[in-house]
Amino acid sequence: LDGINIDFEDKIYSLIGRNGAGKTTLLNIIAGCLAPDSGTVEINGKKLDTAISDENIKYVCENVKIFNMPVKEIIKFAGLISDSFDAEFAKYAAKKLEIYDNTAKYKHLSKGVRSMAASVIGIADQKPVLLLDEPDSGLDSVSIFDLYSLISETYDANPRTIIISSHLLDELARTAENVIILDHGK
Repeated sequence: LDGINIDFEDKIYSLIGRNGAGKTTLLNIIAGCLAPDSGTVEINGKKLDTAISDENIKYVCENVKIFNMPVKEIIKFAGLISDSFDAEFAKYAAKKLEIYDNTAKYKHLSKGVRSMAASVIGIADQKPVLLLDEPDSGLDSVSIFDLYSLISETYDANPRTIIISSHLLDELARTAENVIILDHGK
């Protein structure tokens, strides 16, 4: 990344760009998974320490590690370990996406169902910053529509900074308030 300067506020942002443009790198830097070569990250005027993962940030990426248990149990467990997790919303969201009653353990779920489960855990966590890296990966069109509706719903109930990286421009246009375009890391 080179010369990126973005002021984030409590809004929904779409992060778009071609493959390799730097979207995931930017999210990893914001989340504290990667240290930038230079510069700082500020959200709502607060400088984040990008050398460590910030406790106010929830980051959901494609290779997120989730305990190998059914969705219902994952939601119950997440509610026990995080004070900012809204288990009732997670249950509601999982039911809307028709994954709540799936009894298969996480690693045996399809790619799309794993993606939905991870996204549910992310959007139900009410931390001030939510980063979603291609949450629609592997989803069918109905599930994509429902997922983006849930993102809007959780934002309406609890406005915060939400950054969504995706290639689905129609869904991002329907959901996001601001657009960030990355091109070759700029």
